[in-house]
Parts: sequence; C-alpha cells; structure tokens
Amino acid sequence: QGRCWFSTRWSPRVSPMAAADLGVEALFLDITATVDRWFEAPGFWMRPPQSLIDCVQASNVSVFAVDETWAFRLDHQVRHLFRTGPGCSVFKVDLGMGKWSLTREDMEAATERGKVLMSSFEGARLVHVTTPGGTDLHLSVEGRPCLPVIPIPGRGKPYGMSVPLWSEYNWAPIEEYTHGVAVIDGVTEATKVIHEVDAPVRIEVSGGKAVDIAGGADADSFREAMQTDDTAAFVGELGLGAHHKALAGTETEKAMLGTCHLGFGDNGDYPGGLNRSAVHIDMLMRDVTVEVDGKVVIDAGRVVGYDI
Repeated sequence: QGRCWFSTRWSPRVSPMAAADLGVEALFLDITATVDRWFEAPGFWMRPPQSLIDCVQASNVSVFAVDETWAFRLDHQVRHLFRTGPGCSVFKVDLGMGKWSLTREDMEAATERGKVLMSSFEGARLVHVTTPGGTDLHLSVEGRPCLPVIPIPGRGKPYGMSVPLWSEYNWAPIEEYTHGVAVIDGVTEATKVIHEVDAPVRIEVSGGKAVDIAGGADADSFREAMQTDDTAAFVGELGLGAHHKALAGTETEKAMLGTCHLGFGDNGDYPGGLNRSAVHIDMLMRDVTVEVDGKVVIDAGRVVGYDI
C-alpha cells in the first residue's frame, strides 16, 4: 500500500520527486477522461470506473487534484464508494495549489477561530441567519453535532477531505423546521461548473423545503436541481466559514470567513442528518450575521470572541 495521486489537465503538474522526498511509494494517475465523461453526461453524478475505485481502496492515502466541481461531488460519494479508515484516506487539494500566500500561522488562526465558533453552538437550539442582501432564515440544530472541516484534517473520514484552505463548520438542521428567505449571492454548485451567481437568487423556504425560487438565470438551474427527487429541495446542511485565506469564486468560498451556505438535498454525511437524496447542492450567502438562541456569534462576517 502507498499513496495515489489522481490529477487532470486542470491541476498543476506534480513531480514524483516530491513523493520520493517524503519517502513514500506513490502512483500518479491522470483521470482526465473520467472527469470529461462526467462533464459530457447528463445528471448530477457518474460512478467512476471500478479500476479507479479499486486503486483508491488499495492505497493508504489518495489525493485528488482535479476540477473542483467533480471533486465536490466526489466528497458526497466517498461513503458509498470506499471503505475508509486508518488504512484508506481520501483527500482533495484546493484550486490554485502553489499560488496561495498561506502560512502555518494562517492555518492555526483559521483552526482557532473555528473552535471559538463551534463553542458558540454548544447546546444550541435555534439559529437565525441574516445578510445585507435580504437573507432572513431560521433553522434548528437542536441535538445535531457539528461536522468540522479543518485545514489539517484527520485520516480515514467517510468523505473527501479538502486541504488546506478550509475551516468550515457544518450542521444538519432539523429537516422540517427551516423557514424564511435565503438570498444566494455567492457561489453555486447547482451546475457542473462552480461559479458565482449572475444575479442574487431568492429562495423562500417553508417546512424545511424550498417552495419558491426567483432571480436571474441561475434560478432556473436551482429549480432543475431541486426537482431531481422528492427530497432534493430540503435544506440538508447549514455551513459556516471561518478561513480568512479561502478564495472567493471557488469551492473554498464555502470555508471563507463571513460566508454561510445551505446544502439542499442529501445530508447523510452530517451527524444526525435524516434526509436522503441523489443530490447535495451547496449555495452561498456573503457577509452573514448569525444568532444562536438570540446571541450574536457572527457579526457582519466576523466571529465574536475571536475577530471582535
């Protein structure tokens, strides 16, 4: 067993010398054809070839440096495809590897900020999210533990672990409680290319489910994705970012300080989540203020007790 590095033409070239310097046995595979087939096919996901699955299962550590939309959707398939654990870990490298102005101190700061944020949710029941763009959303996370995605994660998780621009904290809200309005003004993963919405999209939520979607061209893709199955329109995830070096306009914006995202559809990866769907679709709001049981824990994008 060793390390296996999967890449496509979108990723930077990686020298096997780096693996040799680390003293590990590594196999480098170009999976461009697999990713291209997914882009060309209809549907949210396409199962990768069995040979790729077998290769991951046989490796101690697998690292994906690929198109970020494909990698995001892989995240939510890992528990279905692989038997992860101490002997099988799946990681993915964020976009722009080698170009980040990122230090160990940055990663430590993002981790500590996240700890403060998680402590604010201990014993939490009700969450209220607002933004200058018009978001006014109420959720319940009572009895639902946090799923943290930190800059230096542990091994063997049942999902793809992103590194290193992450400090994202996620909860599976009570499925039928969420109500109010979410105005999406950041990135969306409803299409096969992660992008910032062309114009804000207003989503009205009642009984935990999106009941009305209005806005620019992206509203149509939102509606289409949420019609995948009977549970695709339910709010399955509340995610909060705490990383000051995450990149706007990329998947890592979900981990950016001051952002909040909703994941519609499946939440089987999140502690306590009961919603099952063929899709998990993240949509992001910027400059959030978050109250927990009436107490402000994020004020205009800053974590109370750490940034202010």
